[in-house]
Amino acid sequence: MNPRQAHEVLGLPEGASPAERKQAYLTLVKRWHPDRFAHDPVQQRDAEEKLRTINVAYETLTGEAQVTTAFQHGSKPPDYDPADLANKEGRAVYAFRARPSAFAFWRGHSSWLSWAGTVGLIVVFLASCWFVADTLADYYGPPYAAEFIRHEAKLQSILAQTRRAAEAGEVWAMVNLGWFHYQGRGVRGNRAEAAVWFARAAELGNPAAQLQLGLMLANGDGVAADLPKARFWWERAAAAGNEEARRLLVRPMP
Repeated sequence: MNPRQAHEVLGLPEGASPAERKQAYLTLVKRWHPDRFAHDPVQQRDAEEKLRTINVAYETLTGEAQVTTAFQHGSKPPDYDPADLANKEGRAVYAFRARPSAFAFWRGHSSWLSWAGTVGLIVVFLASCWFVADTLADYYGPPYAAEFIRHEAKLQSILAQTRRAAEAGEVWAMVNLGWFHYQGRGVRGNRAEAAVWFARAAELGNPAAQLQLGLMLANGDGVAADLPKARFWWERAAAAGNEEARRLLVRPMP
């Protein structure tokens, strides 16, 4: 752009003084600043082109056609300082300052540092979720399969040892094996099998086995009901000092 064209853009005659050029430039900048046309994108683009031409014309004449202004939609036309250098990027014809923000760091203003911070926050968030889920599962979740398997294996081992001891003639093992079958612990519940082991222990003089065998005979629990035989075993248990058997003996029989 030559000086004659520059004067025409600014609406000045050739030979205008520097003060006249400056006043004309500021007037045109205020008139064509894109912020004034924020409501209409088409007019705003036209204003940007017009202001670019005005800047070029003023630079041709003076070499100082740059303004710095806060760019914010809805704001009133700002005051300009033509001594400031123009921002050549973005809108190219005027510079703007972004409002200070505590979150500017997370809008990419720090490049790799923002990415590192974002990744860090994601890791912390996922770790927190995992910790909460693990804590809830520990308190409210079902037992772990591995723990259940270990428990069952231990129970079967105890059952096998008890059976070997019972078959070897250990009275305590006979009583325990009777309860395993009676309660269905480690084996399928079988009251008849339980009565067999209680009877073997009762014959060897165990008061607890005599009491339980008497209860099973009295109630027909796993064996045929037989009140006289039940009383017989309670009498032997009472003679051995079993208080429960003594109470059953003084209670009226059904």
